[in-house]
Amino acid sequence: MARMCHVISSQADPYHYFISDLENEHGVWRLMMLHRLFAWLWANDRQMPQFLILTENIENEESVRFLIEEVAYWGSEREKAELHTLFLSPNYTYRTAALHAVALLRDASQEQAALDSYDQQPESVRQEVLRVLAAINSGKHVDFFVHAYRTSSSKETREVALACLYSYGSAGRYAFEELRGEVLESKTDRVLLDQIDAMAIINQMRML
Repeated sequence: MARMCHVISSQADPYHYFISDLENEHGVWRLMMLHRLFAWLWANDRQMPQFLILTENIENEESVRFLIEEVAYWGSEREKAELHTLFLSPNYTYRTAALHAVALLRDASQEQAALDSYDQQPESVRQEVLRVLAAINSGKHVDFFVHAYRTSSSKETREVALACLYSYGSAGRYAFEELRGEVLESKTDRVLLDQIDAMAIINQMRML
């Protein structure tokens, strides 16, 4: 709390103690408090931290992940535009955080970089790439979702690809229904498509 008060009150060097603080382990509540602090600073036109520069001096993986994702909310335009440079970070957690941030921003200018990184990603991060494409929703990647579904050996990746395809506008829904017609002989795939369809309907009902 003392350090948070220092950030709020200091005009000269508000983030002097942040690096040592972020090396500590954090619970969810503490990260929520930091998120609220950044929101207050942003709303009051106070000096914001340079999130990506901070990450270069911090070893705590969870703190770095948090700071990368905070770029989507409070980062400068320059920081937001540089998120794609982390898509092939040596650390898979940082790759996921950067992709998540771009998905939150729905930044079409970084869509191609996400797509280009797909083949170089492990399966868990490939799923985040698919979610980025779905969030940006440019309408250009129906065939890519179908390809990901057909070629992935991971059930989770295939499921994410189908879910993204289902929500990808009218062209995506049409392709989804075409796939449903193709898998009549495969009970497993038919059940998977039916489950995605059912969950989408349930989510629509919740919004009513």
